[in-house]
Amino acid sequence: MKETIYASYDKSPLNRRTENVKPSVAIESDESIDVSSIMPFKGADGTLYRRINYEIEMTIIGTALEFAIWYNGRRIGCQSVPAEWEGKC
Repeated sequence: MKETIYASYDKSPLNRRTENVKPSVAIESDESIDVSSIMPFKGADGTLYRRINYEIEMTIIGTALEFAIWYNGRRIGCQSVPAEWEGKC
């Protein structure tokens, strides 16, 4: 499983992706997920799908941001990136 976090450097970012939104960090799970144990459901188009519910957690650690993937109450992957600041404190 892999999830990408995107960043925008606009002063007033929009709620949709534009050319100013760039990939910031990619988080990959350290473990595989057994999708065969997830019950399929039928979509509006009649195709069977499986839904994986997971959470992304962000933690500030000193001057870095750590992003973690949580699945079924377990942390299955993380990645940290240096924090970037702009402006006055």
